Amino acid sequence: MAGIEKIISSIKASAETKAAEIISEAEAKAADLLEKTRKECLVYSVEENAKSDKKIELAVKRYNAQSEQAAKLIFLNARQNMIESTITKALESLEKAPAEEYFGTLLKLIEKSAGKGDGELFVSEEDMKRMPTDFAAEAAKIAASKGGTLKIAGTSGDIKSGFILKYGQIEENCTFKALFEENHDKLQDIVNSILWN
Repeated sequence: MAGIEKIISSIKASAETKAAEIISEAEAKAADLLEKTRKECLVYSVEENAKSDKKIELAVKRYNAQSEQAAKLIFLNARQNMIESTITKALESLEKAPAEEYFGTLLKLIEKSAGKGDGELFVSEEDMKRMPTDFAAEAAKIAASKGGTLKIAGTSGDIKSGFILKYGQIEENCTFKALFEENHDKLQDIVNSILWN
């Protein structure tokens, strides 16, 4: 029996040695695999962080560009509102000017608009009431210097300020509102240059 015990003991020792070798080899492979996985995770982490940083940077740039664009639009809108407000106030100022200044402006408009032929001038009812006594004579004198005649023909409910000049079937709208509308782009440029240059 001693021989069998020796064989069993030898097989057992050989099996233990072989098992120890297998375990040692498995532990080494596991350690290598663990190290390799750790390195791959580290590389992946760095790459993902770089991608995230790039995404964040692009998002910040896009947000900044959108904010800058919005600020420009707000500024341009405010600027346009200021220009329109200034033009509106200028029209109101002309309409509410003292009689001497107001009718002096009308005479300058007549100077520009009067022509040859028999002309008629239509004004607002309010202007007819406050018209200086020498206004009709001054308007007629201007028309005569251009080879025509001009008389105050009456009032028109469509007129708030300024006048309508009529030669036969041809009418020229010289109301302040019409003149401001006709010259709106020029007025915008003028106000823009005054406010921001």
